[in-house]
Amino acid sequence: MADATHAYVVFRGAYTDSTPEEWQFGIRYMLINSAGTPATEGDLPPFGVTHVDVVRSETDWDIHSSWNADLGATSLTVDDWLNDQLGATARDHFAELELSNHVKLNSVKVSPINAAGHVVDERTSTLTWTSSNPVGSSGTNQLPTEVSVVCSWKTPRIGRKGRGRVYLPPAAAGSLTSLGRLTSASQDAILAGMTNFIQDSAIGGGADHVWALPIVTGKPYSSYGQITGMSVGDIYDAQRRRRRQLVETRVTGALSY
Repeated sequence: MADATHAYVVFRGAYTDSTPEEWQFGIRYMLINSAGTPATEGDLPPFGVTHVDVVRSETDWDIHSSWNADLGATSLTVDDWLNDQLGATARDHFAELELSNHVKLNSVKVSPINAAGHVVDERTSTLTWTSSNPVGSSGTNQLPTEVSVVCSWKTPRIGRKGRGRVYLPPAAAGSLTSLGRLTSASQDAILAGMTNFIQDSAIGGGADHVWALPIVTGKPYSSYGQITGMSVGDIYDAQRRRRRQLVETRVTGALSY
């Protein structure tokens, strides 16, 4: 059994047509056993990674899990976290993010990460949709795949290690102002939807004192700032990785003088 310092959760998807590009965004979580509310910043408590082999089929997804988190007095069962919080929040709130209806979510993967930033013992747990994939809600024309709304995290930590962000999948033209910015109505909707998304993905104590709280952390992955708020700007950003995945079709022409 090896130690990890946090869990990395990746939401990954594609498109309802044949666009040969996959999108993803990831959020890191502190896992802790605590009778009281954990501090909003501090050192990450290491936890053990126990090996399991769980296969389960639910109504809309399958789950394959190879690890649980040993938190000392109790443990976090990762396949239950995937089923009860992570899969459920995507099912309930993905449509609130003002995304194009060409965007769909395919899977959620949870990995234990050590202080060096590596996956412990190559263990992962994955929820994969088998039906009723969450899709975006906007029926207007999709914006280019590399054009993204960014959600920026707020934490109590000062400096670079207290900041983080995710690039959402493509939005739709209905979110554009006449000057190419994000409309204020879409800003408000994305902020509210992502707030619901994040809050419902977490585990907040309870009778067994298990917490899974979204955080920002960076190398050496030994300290954290809890995500206590977020902001959404009105200027679209671009993620070049998504652009590089596309195969471009060109038209050419000759010049004569």
